Amino acid sequence: MDAKDASFVDVNRAQARESIFLSASVLFDAQSSAVTVRVRNISSGGMMVDSSVPMAPGSPLVADIKNVGKVKGRVAWCTDNRMGIAFDREIDPRTARVKVAGDEREAMYAHIPTPGRRPGITLR
Repeated sequence: MDAKDASFVDVNRAQARESIFLSASVLFDAQSSAVTVRVRNISSGGMMVDSSVPMAPGSPLVADIKNVGKVKGRVAWCTDNRMGIAFDREIDPRTARVKVAGDEREAMYAHIPTPGRRPGITLR
């Protein structure tokens, strides 16, 4: 890793990251079709993903992220099944968390019980 790469890593690690689990589509310049990846965390400057397709650091790509849209970037680092992606422009990572209008699916844990008596419990 040269000095340019080292400073890149230091800058990105200082950015606040949002832990998140969602799917995104990534089209690498070296491939003809997009790959679906699982986003582990995302920040304004990049994201960490699980991917079954390892790519060499520096590989250019276009990531299509829910509510954010298409973002150009490159592979910053890669291990066996994880990859760091650096964006060419900054994004607002909070927009990836916003529920898509018309999407009726909700996570089971998203339902918060209403305060009050629990059903089936009687007072004596």
